[in-house]
Amino acid sequence: MGIRVLIVDNQALVRRGVAELLRLSRDIETVSQASGKQQAVQTAREQRPDVVIIEPQMPDGDGLATIKSLRQQCPDASILVLTQKEDPEEAIRTLEAGAVGYVLKDIEPEHLLSAIHHVASGRAMLNPKVARHILARLASSNGVSPSENLRGRGLTEREIEVLAQLANGLTDREIASRLFLSQATVKTHLKSVFRKLGARNRAQAAAVAAVSGLTFHRPPQVS
Repeated sequence: MGIRVLIVDNQALVRRGVAELLRLSRDIETVSQASGKQQAVQTAREQRPDVVIIEPQMPDGDGLATIKSLRQQCPDASILVLTQKEDPEEAIRTLEAGAVGYVLKDIEPEHLLSAIHHVASGRAMLNPKVARHILARLASSNGVSPSENLRGRGLTEREIEVLAQLANGLTDREIASRLFLSQATVKTHLKSVFRKLGARNRAQAAAVAAVSGLTFHRPPQVS
């Protein structure tokens, strides 16, 4: 079964352009399109997409509220921000609201398809320029390391190790093998991590790891 995508953007041209791109992929399908918050949330409830692509810069200023509502109403959907604006502070706000990825509209078409696959598989995805800004911001904030950021949220050292592996896209079995743990122990750690971070799924936990500077998945670069 393919990845089901809902496209949310107030510009019809953008929605149609993204939908046409997704038609080129054999395992991604557009289930619907929406131009605003109410339509987006209602459509997401009805269609249950795997990924929601959204532009947070909406005329009514409801972008962040829409992301929060989508996370609450459709917790299993991975929210990927596709925006014109390169704004690290906005990126952090959207990730904290529930998005798991933040890429710009100048992204290469094949890289957008890759980003969709990444967030659908439970990994965070950030535009490289935005990622560098966030890392620089974290590095200058009293010298607090990513691990210290997460310890401040109550995570143990082992939970941070498990979260780092999850954010790098590893399955429970792969995490167990790498950290010499049983799968049952990994699941127990992840359950605790989700609770402490307020995350409802793997992708949301990976996004928190990204905001904390623990790890980043970036769209591939063209050499």
